[in-house]
This record gives sequence, C-alpha cells and structure tokens, in this order.
Amino acid sequence: FDPRLAPLLLGAAEALHATVIEVISGYRSEKFNEQLRKKGHEVASESFHRKGVALDWRLQTVPLARLEAWLKRKHHGGLGVYRQSNFVHTDFGPERSWRGR
Repeated sequence: FDPRLAPLLLGAAEALHATVIEVISGYRSEKFNEQLRKKGHEVASESFHRKGVALDWRLQTVPLARLEAWLKRKHHGGLGVYRQSNFVHTDFGPERSWRGR
C-alpha cells in the first residue's frame, strides 16, 4: 500500500473525532477487479486499487458530507463520493473528483 493512505485516514478520523475507520476496499488484483466490473459495480478497468494507491472507506460516526468537505481541503488526488453506499474513494492518482452511486 501507498504509505500516504494510513496518515490520510488517521488524520480524518482525528480531525472529525471518529473512533472507527471502516475500510471497504483496498488493494484489488486484476482478476478480482474484473469480476467486480462484470457484476456491474462502478469499477474502473485500470483502477488505482490495482496499484495499491486507493481505498474505499468511511468514518463510522461521521456524516459523509463532513468527511467529503474535509477531504476536499486536505486530500490531493482522486476523490469519489458514493452517497447511496455511504463511502468515499480516495487515491493518490491525478487530482479529480466524481460522484458514484
């Protein structure tokens, strides 16, 4: 894993007073990534998860909008917000943002 991931999550938890960080998805093999794509999940074929520089996660007691606002100020890379599924995607690829399901 990219060594910048843990400090990002821990920094968000500390700043937003969360005690539980839930990681939904971290590293994915090429095979597993393709299985998710074939099942209709919102998964990029060249996902940064395959490179070990991305995580899908949430802070258990923090509203997604608060986490998103903090990440917009503090994170430099990819930021996807999945409101229905209640998690964020962060990666250390190019700076960009998007909304998912």
